[in-house]
Amino acid sequence: MKKCDAKCSGTIVGIVIFVVLVAAVIFFFTKTEKGKEVSKKMSDTAKDIGAKIANEIEKKKSLSKKKYDEIVDNIVDEYSDNKNIAKNVKTGLKKELKNQWKYIKTEVKK
Repeated sequence: MKKCDAKCSGTIVGIVIFVVLVAAVIFFFTKTEKGKEVSKKMSDTAKDIGAKIANEIEKKKSLSKKKYDEIVDNIVDEYSDNKNIAKNVKTGLKKELKNQWKYIKTEVKK
């Protein structure tokens, strides 16, 4: 696989951010003020996670599913530790992000 260029990484960032935001809404969507506050924090975190994942992907000369899963695990673990993300949310985020490999793989090949 060739290295991901700027166009590819932009697409990857978009996919990753979208997936993380969807996961955040699933876990935290409520109509309470606290729910809205949590959703805002998760949205900000989702943007950060998406950017970090895309940045790590860009650094790789080639990208396999195993490497992609390691990137997801490391970044979500980092955010979980630093931002006090609940264990069930952490597990859900990892699962959703890892499920995006089939889309990311096709973008990296371009």
